[in-house]
Amino acid sequence: MTLGAMVAADRPWSLKLIAGLAVLLRLFDGGMAGGELAKAHASNLVAAGITAAWFVVVSLLAGQVATVRAFAARVAVQAAGGWIAAIGLFMLGRGAKLRFLRAPANWPETPGYRRRLQTRVG
Repeated sequence: MTLGAMVAADRPWSLKLIAGLAVLLRLFDGGMAGGELAKAHASNLVAAGITAAWFVVVSLLAGQVATVRAFAARVAVQAAGGWIAAIGLFMLGRGAKLRFLRAPANWPETPGYRRRLQTRVG
């Protein structure tokens, strides 16, 4: 979502900001993926392969975007970045909606509660 918003903004960013943001995002994503890999008892080679694959994909895409000079192509890249940011916001909103609408295990049963909850979530 953050990268999509940065592409959609189409402005020059400082190298320190880009590097800091890349490290921050990678640490967050790597921490979440590392937790899942630990649950699956995956080897360190799997983690290294995932990291290398992401590096290659992001490098190739960033190189393609950096070389775009035609106005129509730049507009297309900006539109794609905007869509990536919007999809990220939708996913955050959907996740928050589902998390906050779940009833706790000790929630008292009231008449019509399940029906009201199902109409909100479903």
